[in-house]
Amino acid sequence: MNTPIHSISVDFDHVSEARFLHRVILGYMHPSNSAEQDNYLSGLLIQIEEAIELLESLEA
Repeated sequence: MNTPIHSISVDFDHVSEARFLHRVILGYMHPSNSAEQDNYLSGLLIQIEEAIELLESLEA
């Protein structure tokens, strides 16, 4: 997978949207994925988890 990420901007209106995207990406995590795919998806998951934490702190 040769997809360089320069910048992706996603705006979430509610933490539920970020949680949903997190679940969708988790669904793409398979043992048959290459290491490169796993690294890419893992990086996305980390960023979404950080967004979830931020949104939860703002909603509290």
